[in-house]
Amino acid sequence: MKSNRYQLKNTISKLKQFNLDVSVDKDVMLIDASRIDENVFNKMKELVYCILNYYEKHYFILIKGIPYCLIPDATDHVIYNKVKNVHYKRMKQCFLCKYLPSCPGIRHDLLHNFLPVPSLLNKPTDIAIEVNKNCNLGCEFCINSNYKKISLKYNRIKKVLDEAEKINIRYVRFTGGEPLLKNDILKILRYAKSKDFYVFLNTNGTLLNDYSIGELEKCVDNILVSLCGYNYYIENEINTGGHLLTNRFRNIIKLQRSKIPYIRTGTVISKFLINSFDRYSLLIKTLGIRTWELYRPMLPLSLIQKYPNYNVSKSDLLKLLGLVYKLRKSGINTYIANAVPFCVTNKRIYKPSMRGAQFDDGHSRLVFDCRGFFKPSYFIDVNLGNSIKKAWSNTFIKKINSLEYLPSECHCCPYMRWCLGGSRYMAKENFGDYFACDPLMKN
Repeated sequence: MKSNRYQLKNTISKLKQFNLDVSVDKDVMLIDASRIDENVFNKMKELVYCILNYYEKHYFILIKGIPYCLIPDATDHVIYNKVKNVHYKRMKQCFLCKYLPSCPGIRHDLLHNFLPVPSLLNKPTDIAIEVNKNCNLGCEFCINSNYKKISLKYNRIKKVLDEAEKINIRYVRFTGGEPLLKNDILKILRYAKSKDFYVFLNTNGTLLNDYSIGELEKCVDNILVSLCGYNYYIENEINTGGHLLTNRFRNIIKLQRSKIPYIRTGTVISKFLINSFDRYSLLIKTLGIRTWELYRPMLPLSLIQKYPNYNVSKSDLLKLLGLVYKLRKSGINTYIANAVPFCVTNKRIYKPSMRGAQFDDGHSRLVFDCRGFFKPSYFIDVNLGNSIKKAWSNTFIKKINSLEYLPSECHCCPYMRWCLGGSRYMAKENFGDYFACDPLMKN
């Protein structure tokens, strides 16, 4: 903790050299760039991204006084309002930007040092493509088990990637099922990388080998490996894949030694996981894992009744957050990566362990189902159409992102831009309406 405080103090000192004012209130860091000098305006961009990459694990970061277009990959952190006695000017691209209604434009004194940037079109930040539904495992919590073994054709995937490139979407992820069961998956990944996408791959890790890892080094930037059980017996109970567990562990270690920049693991939360957290933590440390994502189970009520182990309550999550907080202090970047309402806990020290609904329910990501249509998330099975533009302009997505359906207290919450009201899927499952309250929200 002392080294972290020293690092923060040192960072704040450097920021002040750029006329950036920083204030930290427990879990919230506010960077005020309103007084930034025109000579360092463009140099500041790289510095801000470095801060986000390093401190986002520990703080909710708000950036005041920077135009949205200056940091297009972090607009959810931006507060940019008109200031009295300051003159602003809009450029041509401003009139195509989705932030036009709320953005006053570029400060007049900064215009001659402001490098031209593209307008931020109203579009998703990334696309997830389900290349298939079939898998070599049979996890009890998997929603794909009800579907036939279907797979997307290469040309259809190519068409999605071409459209994404055309509208300047930078991030694309490939998932399944198990993507490595698809014979032409390497061809697909190579094509995506040739289009200069930042490429994610989700896999259970059991089918990897030295050859495939070597090929993935050339075309994948970020791999997520699912992690279910901590030993043969537990793995076998969850997905009958205990005999492949050694493969998974061995391949996680190989991936971390590879040239692939970023390796993550992910585990679906269960009562068993919470009660056995120490054993899982030991495994995480033994495998040398640095980033461990935990997922709130998104299951229909029929499956929860069948597998009550995944009926995770508010008290379960509170216990888990306490355990995660301790593990994070040991240096393992652990967090709940999907939609959980932030009001599930009053302890502010726990809130950096939650990522909220930013990447769920169509807030920033669309999922292309291997049945040939876009949907809001892996779990919301609403057909939005067969093109990105059509899907993103769908009335369902517009209503999701309006947030008008949330209680008034949500709109006053400082964590609103991350929480986004929790899970729309769980609202539907529990109350029959996607726009009802998340069942974990306070009454």
